[in-house]
Amino acid sequence: MSRIRAASRLDVGEKPIITEGGRPLFQAAWMDIFGNCGPVIHLAADEALMNIFNPLEHYSVTTRVAHAWAHRHVDAVLGVSPRLVSEARVFGTDVTKLIHPFPSQKKWDNLGKISPELDSQQVLAVGSHRKKNNFEILQEIADEADSEIEFVVVGPDTELLTETRSVTTCGFVDESEFFDLYKESGAFILPAIAQPFPVSTLEALRAGLPPFVTTETGTSDYIHKVHPKLVSGVSIPQIAASLDWYFDLERNERENLSTDVRSIGDRFSPVQGKETFKIAYQQTMEELRI
Repeated sequence: MSRIRAASRLDVGEKPIITEGGRPLFQAAWMDIFGNCGPVIHLAADEALMNIFNPLEHYSVTTRVAHAWAHRHVDAVLGVSPRLVSEARVFGTDVTKLIHPFPSQKKWDNLGKISPELDSQQVLAVGSHRKKNNFEILQEIADEADSEIEFVVVGPDTELLTETRSVTTCGFVDESEFFDLYKESGAFILPAIAQPFPVSTLEALRAGLPPFVTTETGTSDYIHKVHPKLVSGVSIPQIAASLDWYFDLERNERENLSTDVRSIGDRFSPVQGKETFKIAYQQTMEELRI
């Protein structure tokens, strides 16, 4: 109710409203109903659209219905992945543009200088401890795989994960340790059940660290072009099989793979990302005749 009350009191005239996230979009939808704003432009960067088309376990039915209702009031979508843009069009949004997140300039510069330890059995996982990232299954992946894998998990709240014989949790680390972990690792993993376009995978690509992702990860389209084995379904056996394939490769094959993933990562620079967003935003304004 607080969002509805806020929507009734906030009047921006004919100015456009730009939202990111389900709750701000919910409020913007009510502002549209009250006639308190111009066009609603949604920055689709979370899994709300994914949840509408393929219900996610960690969202309630009520939340899914709210997402679907709010999106009916969206005039334009700036989506962070081809999938989100496609889903927005299917949902009935005519003005859609593709944009991409990108690493910070400092991370971009430092990761580009890294040479990962490709002989290492250490697999790095970066992200917050959230259901969508699915880090809880890492030990089961290690048990399923024939390779001796050691997972190291970094990110907010990951210290709350249970440490096991094959999983070490670090929580939030400083920049120096962050870059060291990239240097020490032989691969990267994000076994997500719903990730629109995770910057962590772009960071891995930039560092030349082969990333293993699922089909539910927005960057999978680009990673698949490097090698199909880097992308798997979300099941434990499928992910384990991909990792076993990688660790059976010869050193020179891993080096070639590292070079190829870095070439993909180089496309997502901060400079390019900002320019892409600027152009997409300008085109959106023109199409909405603002």
